[in-house]
Amino acid sequence: MKHLMILVLLVAGLGFVFAGGQGEEGADAMSRPTQVVIEGSGDVQPALGPDGAWIVIFEDDVTVDSQVVVDGEVYEEEGADAPRRKLALYTQDGDRNVTARFTLTVPELVVRHENTRIQAGTVAGDVYVEAEGFQLTSGASIEGNLYFASEALQDSATIDDDTTVTGEVGIGSL
Repeated sequence: MKHLMILVLLVAGLGFVFAGGQGEEGADAMSRPTQVVIEGSGDVQPALGPDGAWIVIFEDDVTVDSQVVVDGEVYEEEGADAPRRKLALYTQDGDRNVTARFTLTVPELVVRHENTRIQAGTVAGDVYVEAEGFQLTSGASIEGNLYFASEALQDSATIDDDTTVTGEVGIGSL
């Protein structure tokens, strides 16, 4: 009888372990994509919204006729210590050399997501930064103005020397 009781407890314990594993699998199936490739203007806002990917890849020039907002709290990978987003306005080869650069044309790009990076392409329109850690890198350009909601946000930004902003860079808001 004692052996039967131990066997029953062991089987029950295994059942809990397997049930816990299935719960995690379901959670993984519900997670957001790590990257999204933009195929048209209708893909841009969902990809950069709260349920979008950490890296948004452009493979052609795209025009959006309304304001686009980079929003939410997206992490590159589970367990990352800080949220981040990347607008990859370029393609690259296997050695990570930029092979083509693209333009996102938009009246206003509003950055409300921490650590958002615009890399290697062009945003044609005004950019308003309302979050810490904004980055303009790898020869990226803004054909318009770049405004930060506060001096502290501007101070937290990284703007590489090889990038350009054709308009004003300063403090301002929508």
